[in-house]
Amino acid sequence: MEQRPFIVIADTDNAAAIWMCWYLGIGYASGRFAMNLLLRHFQYLMLCLCGLMLSGCGTDSPTEPETPIPTRITISPSPVSLTAIGQIEQLTATVFDQHDQTITDAGVTWFSSSVATVSVSAQGHVTAVMNGTARITAMAGSVTAFVDVTVQVPDPDRDALVALYNGTGGPDWIIQTNWLSDLPLRDWHGVSLNDDGRVEELHLFDNNLKGSLPAEIAKLEELRKLVLRNNELTGYIPPELGQLVNLRELDLAHNGLTGNIPSELGNLENLIILFVDANRTLSGPLPRSFLHLTLSIMWDVGTQLCLPPDAAFREWRDSIANVRGLTECNPERNVLVTFYNSTNGEHWTINTNWLSDAPLGEWYGVSTDANGHVTALVLNENNLRGALPPELSRLRSLASLVLRFNHLTGNIPPEFGQLEHLTRLELPSNRLTGNIPPELGQLKYLETLPLLENRLTGNIPPELGQLKNLEWFSVSRNRLTGNIPPELGQMDSLERLFLYGNELTGTIPVEFGQLKNLRVFELFDNQLEGSIPPELGQLKNLTRLLLFNNRLTGNIPPELGQLENLQTLWLDNNQLTGDIPPELGQLENLRTLWLYSNRLTGNIPGELGRMHSLSRMSLSANQLSGGIPEELGDLENLAVLLLRDIAELSGPLPRSFTQLDLLVLWLEGTGVCVPPDEVFSTWMNGIPNRRGIVSCDPEAGTLISTESGDEAFQLVPGIGVAGGAYGISTDLEEAENILRGQWVPENDRSSFQLGLD
Repeated sequence: MEQRPFIVIADTDNAAAIWMCWYLGIGYASGRFAMNLLLRHFQYLMLCLCGLMLSGCGTDSPTEPETPIPTRITISPSPVSLTAIGQIEQLTATVFDQHDQTITDAGVTWFSSSVATVSVSAQGHVTAVMNGTARITAMAGSVTAFVDVTVQVPDPDRDALVALYNGTGGPDWIIQTNWLSDLPLRDWHGVSLNDDGRVEELHLFDNNLKGSLPAEIAKLEELRKLVLRNNELTGYIPPELGQLVNLRELDLAHNGLTGNIPSELGNLENLIILFVDANRTLSGPLPRSFLHLTLSIMWDVGTQLCLPPDAAFREWRDSIANVRGLTECNPERNVLVTFYNSTNGEHWTINTNWLSDAPLGEWYGVSTDANGHVTALVLNENNLRGALPPELSRLRSLASLVLRFNHLTGNIPPEFGQLEHLTRLELPSNRLTGNIPPELGQLKYLETLPLLENRLTGNIPPELGQLKNLEWFSVSRNRLTGNIPPELGQMDSLERLFLYGNELTGTIPVEFGQLKNLRVFELFDNQLEGSIPPELGQLKNLTRLLLFNNRLTGNIPPELGQLENLQTLWLDNNQLTGDIPPELGQLENLRTLWLYSNRLTGNIPGELGRMHSLSRMSLSANQLSGGIPEELGDLENLAVLLLRDIAELSGPLPRSFTQLDLLVLWLEGTGVCVPPDEVFSTWMNGIPNRRGIVSCDPEAGTLISTESGDEAFQLVPGIGVAGGAYGISTDLEEAENILRGQWVPENDRSSFQLGLD
């Protein structure tokens, strides 16, 4: 096979033409196959020349390279923030051509919209000149891009003034010219600058500033004079003011600042003038750091500030050329000031002389002894609102703390247990919460402790049993729970014990039989269970025993018949069983006997007819049987007799009843009837309030009206509640409670001083 020459095609664009030349050459060579070898080589040479010639056939001349055209620019970084004058930041502009390829040698020109704020060099270096914002533009050809450069150099003085404006009601200032504007601070009302452009003086007196001084005011590092008098500033003096070491004059007079002077003000080594006068609730002793101050003027008159009573402070005060106030501290006065502030003293009903320079004994409600020590604080019905401060425990001579009928809240401070001379602690009818502090058991001289009508919770502390001199103890109408501590039976002097209206459980402690001086004992409206202790029969001085509305069971102890001074016995709405003890007939001073709504059985004892002082009696809603004993007709003072809903009670009314001047007689739900004769008819028609009256002779006709009108209640002395007398209620239980008699609440304002007999 004949070998053919190989031609390398370097020009790919003309490859077809070269191939055609090669093809013709092959055909030519094949036609002259017999020629000699020299001719063949010549043919090859010609073919090569042909190929080289044809490689350029049909092609254009080579073109110049395409020129890149800028189409967009990016700048980095973006955006830019500068925080110091003279700070430099390098900007880099990247230029892209029509093919989005980077143009490495593109020429970029830089511009600044405000060279007074930010300058820019030809190389893209931006330099902060002053606070503000400038737009930096990069240009390449006809294409531009920009970046915003902000210069915000921290200005502590401006920040401090803005905080003061916002914190003290700046929009309501009387004069606020240029405040919060972009003008230089020297153009702001009341602001003066030093040569370095820092705030040197601030005068905003009598300009209706309201609110608290912001701590940011301490940023005015070069401040020499701060005058804010005659405004309505409130709250505490910020301790940060102690950082104003260049301050020479501080005037905060005639405002409503409160609290103590912060000790940090003692760091104001250049201070020579200090006015804090006429801030009524600014209080407490001057801090010891003030001994380092070299003052020429200090006024604190009209405040509750005082000078600690020692030689160093006296010498310091004497070194001040112009002094007004600076009286030495009276610890008890400070306590009263704290109490005044804690209980909203400014809005008390009466606060005569409080916070004045008058002797403490001339402050309304305050009593002092010959040495000026506070012995009594009596502020009844005086609109006290707020918490009781524990600082009251520092009134070591206090004997009476009486704050009835106010709006006190919070806990009873356990520190009150330190008032060792206290004889009266009376806090009824407030809104106190929390537990009764067991520390009150340390008040060995305490005689009265009424805490009724609050919102106290928890158990009654057994430690109160240590109060051997206590005569009156009441925690009624609170939210107390748990058992009654038997330790209360150790209060030998107790005369009045009120525990009603709580959620007390358990039994009545038998130890209560040891309370020989007890006159009033009220435990009603609780959840007490068990039996009535017979030991209660030992309470010879008892005049009132109220145990109704509990869950008491068992018999009525016959020992109660030994309570020779008892006037009121209310045992209704329990679960008592057994017979009515005839021994109750020995209670010659008893005026009210209320036993209704129990489970008593047996006959009504005739011995009850011996209770000649009895005016009201209810045996309704029991399971008694038999007839009404004739002896009850001997109860010459009886006005109310309720025997309703006793199905087994039957028989005619005893003729002896016609001797009684009854105002109320209820026989509804019984088998008792009225003899049909003229004597009974006349007597019955004279009873204003009667129910369930049935004639013993059904054929005798109607001798009397069976029921009286609603107005009958108006004729019963003492019946009703505050606001008017009740008429007959359709709810007979409610009516029973009303007819039981007028119950004088222990917190009746007249009863506090007169006692409850």
